[in-house]
Amino acid sequence: MSLYQAIERTFFNTLTKKIVGNVLFLLMPHMLMLLIGYHYFDHLKSTLAQSNIAADVSAALAADLDAFMQWGLITIGLAVLGGLFTIFFMRHLFLRPINAMISVFKHIKNNDGDISVTLPEFTYDEIRDMAHSYNQFAERLRRMIAESRRR
Repeated sequence: MSLYQAIERTFFNTLTKKIVGNVLFLLMPHMLMLLIGYHYFDHLKSTLAQSNIAADVSAALAADLDAFMQWGLITIGLAVLGGLFTIFFMRHLFLRPINAMISVFKHIKNNDGDISVTLPEFTYDEIRDMAHSYNQFAERLRRMIAESRRR
């Protein structure tokens, strides 16, 4: 088994885990930048306090540093909110049609291969194309079975 397969089987065995993992991977640089910025922010503040700069200049620089840190926290907060929105939106986009397909396939299995049920075509992407292709296949199969019974 390859390393990728071992990692996927262990950590990313659901679509939700894959989506969350990818979004967190994209958010990691933001979080790392926040930690690095926080470290240097404290260092700059202490250096500024120990410097021989005039009090008004020192106060202005400290205010600028505080504003910079606030904006940094705001942008990282927005990135995290965007990441959370992306997780829930992607889950909705992918899992709703896939769960509906699973439900249809279970219905077919539990009803002795009754292929009268069609797959819903929720989305406008490859998932819809797959459902449409299956529905065409099932329709052709139903016609073949009907023709075979008729004969």
